[in-house]
Amino acid sequence: MKTLKQLSPILLLVIHYTAKAQFNTIKRVKILPHIQIDSNTSLPNNPSHNSIWETVNVNSLRQKTNVSVSMPLQAPIISSGFGNRIYPLTGKIKFHYGLDFRGSSDSIMAILLGTIKKVAYSRSLGNYVEVEHGEFKIIYGHLSQIMVREKMEITAGTVLGITGSTGRSTGEHLHFAIKHRGKAINPVPFLNLIYRQVEMEARKKQ
Repeated sequence: MKTLKQLSPILLLVIHYTAKAQFNTIKRVKILPHIQIDSNTSLPNNPSHNSIWETVNVNSLRQKTNVSVSMPLQAPIISSGFGNRIYPLTGKIKFHYGLDFRGSSDSIMAILLGTIKKVAYSRSLGNYVEVEHGEFKIIYGHLSQIMVREKMEITAGTVLGITGSTGRSTGEHLHFAIKHRGKAINPVPFLNLIYRQVEMEARKKQ
């Protein structure tokens, strides 16, 4: 797809920067999903880099790609960050290759346009959906219900399923992971960029 090829440079910009955990620093707008971070959650932070939206002109990227975006949940609250953590099922330190968001029978939305690459079940992720965006793949795990099928072409905001606690899970949540050429990358900079775009689009509608 032409739009996916255009999108790749944006995603490449994202993975070259480490963002501060600033989901909750933007002034609230009524029609925006309010993003929070649990007080016990530690997110990767590198003060030597600016946040992603201070580095990239999102408006110009939007004009060049004409790609709309969406947050994965209406009210995303991060409960576990990317990186080393104490794995709740074993009590041992284990690397976490994504973000966990709290869930309560919430609709899970695709953050970008793409193609449903896989709809499956695994012992670790439970019911999950894998969406392909060119060289990038985004995984949404632990779903209680899945509302898409493989090979579907989707747009940002398409409901993929409902949050759940399938697979290895201690409670209902959404596991959200991004891979570039098979390698897991930190989703925080990417979601910072998307949140900034969502904020600008919301302000235009006011």
